[in-house]
Amino acid sequence: MVPVGAAVLAVILLALASVFGYRQVVVWRRSRSADTDEADRSYLRRQAVRRWVGCALMVVLAGLLVGLFSLGIVERLDRLREVVLEARRAGREVPPLDEADQRFLRLGLAYLGIIVAVVLALFVLVWLDLAAIRSYGLRHRKQIQSDRRAMLERELAAWRRQQDGLRN
Repeated sequence: MVPVGAAVLAVILLALASVFGYRQVVVWRRSRSADTDEADRSYLRRQAVRRWVGCALMVVLAGLLVGLFSLGIVERLDRLREVVLEARRAGREVPPLDEADQRFLRLGLAYLGIIVAVVLALFVLVWLDLAAIRSYGLRHRKQIQSDRRAMLERELAAWRRQQDGLRN
């Protein structure tokens, strides 16, 4: 049986994935509008793809968490840990694992490794998204500065023309 905490976490992950996935559909549609320049369209499309991959990873993570408990992996790993701890407490040597327990231990650790890899992939995606947002912001900041500089130069030229007209 899946513990309540794991079930709640899985439901939260699925809800977040569906909300974020839907929001990326809106972003994708906006990226196709004619009033958006090509650089912004490209940024928005790549952002949507990155976030859809993140949503897919959240769905996978939710499934892995449910599987971790419903397949009995946690309980069996806990029983193996208890055997080792009891032997250590009693001062005995830890009994060797039979072939089935060794296979299960490898499988359980591989399963946990996959969960860690999915979480790591999510963190990498977040980092890539933050780097893209930073780059996007810097590009727009430079554009705003360039536009402001051009506006000031036009205003200065008009002011100089006006001052030259007053002197003559």
